[in-house]
Amino acid sequence: MVSFQVLEHIQDDAAALDAMKRLLKTGGRALLMLPAHQSLFGTLDRELSHFRRYDEAAVRSKLAAAGFEVEFLRFFNPVAVPGWWLNGRVLKRRLIPDFQLAVFEKLHFLVRWLARWDIRFGLVIFAVARKKA
Repeated sequence: MVSFQVLEHIQDDAAALDAMKRLLKTGGRALLMLPAHQSLFGTLDRELSHFRRYDEAAVRSKLAAAGFEVEFLRFFNPVAVPGWWLNGRVLKRRLIPDFQLAVFEKLHFLVRWLARWDIRFGLVIFAVARKKA
C-alpha cells in the first residue's frame, strides 16, 4: 500500500494507519512519504492543509501502535529545509516565491548527491513498514 504525502492531511492519522493495516495481509507493506520535522510546521503547511509534520520518533511510535514494524526509514531533501523554514516559519509566507523555486531547481544536483548518505535530516521522511502477524 502506498501513501505519499497523505497522512499529514488526515486529522486522525492513527485511524488511517489502522485502516491501512486492516487492508493489508500479514506481512504486507506500507510505503509512506511524510513531511518531516514538526519544528518546520508553519504557514506553508497550513496553506497545504497539513495537520502536522512528522519526527522520526513519531513515525516509529505511530506505526508500532498500529501494528507495523518499520523496516526502512530515511530522510530526503535536506537542501530544501532552509527555504521551507525561512518562508513558512520566519517570513510566514503561504507560497514559495518563483525565484526561490528556480534557485532550488539549480541545486537539484546537490539533492541527488546528498541522497547517497543516510543523513538524519530532510524535508521528507520515507518509510517502509510491514504488518506484523
